[in-house]
Amino acid sequence: MPLVSFFSSLLIYLGISFLPIQKWVEPIWAVNLIQSGIYLVLLLILFLDSKDRKIPDRETKPSYFYLLPLCCSNFLYVLFFRISPNVSYQSSVFFSSLFLTLIKTGIEEVLFRKLLLVFTLNLRKPIKHKEVYTILLVSICFGLRHAINYYGNDPLSVTSQIGYTFFLSLFLTSYSILYSSTMLSYLFHFLFNLLNSLLFTSFFKIETTPKYFIFSIILGFILLLFYLLLWFIKYKGKKKHAQPEL
Repeated sequence: MPLVSFFSSLLIYLGISFLPIQKWVEPIWAVNLIQSGIYLVLLLILFLDSKDRKIPDRETKPSYFYLLPLCCSNFLYVLFFRISPNVSYQSSVFFSSLFLTLIKTGIEEVLFRKLLLVFTLNLRKPIKHKEVYTILLVSICFGLRHAINYYGNDPLSVTSQIGYTFFLSLFLTSYSILYSSTMLSYLFHFLFNLLNSLLFTSFFKIETTPKYFIFSIILGFILLLFYLLLWFIKYKGKKKHAQPEL
């Protein structure tokens, strides 16, 4: 069953992060490569398991360029508050982390925007506004998936992460439905991780303060309102120009 596959794969995915690989090898780049190999096996299994699960086709294909500000929100934060860079770049660590990010992003997209999303959309029970509830359900689950990071990390930082990953998932899940594909959501999910995490931490070191937390939530909320406004304008225009039934 898709739901059983989702939960079992999610538990395996989360459990891999607790493997004591750092006790076996010392360099960070080596740890990243070992984790990448393990995650790659899981990704291949998930890909084979989900290849026949299709998102229902839609005619509406909205623009996606306004998602780019969301992918570089941390850079917007340092520009807004004029924070000076603090470069700490190591090529071996960066590229091994990049490879790890590619694979982990793929796993999360298959889990949440393929297994869970398709299962919910294909429920036979008639539910009014099913797609809206599906987007909210997938986004809540995606945000809560990051709650595991409370273990050993700053609570405010993890709370902020849960908040902005929820907003991120609202966009990614919406576009998975509208484009009937996870390719676009994977691309923007990867860009988000690349710009807001890998590149950003190579050039800046900031603490997760209440100011940063509030900024992240407000930016996500503004982009969400902007998305809803564009969708409303497009929907009203389409309804206005619709031909009357004979």
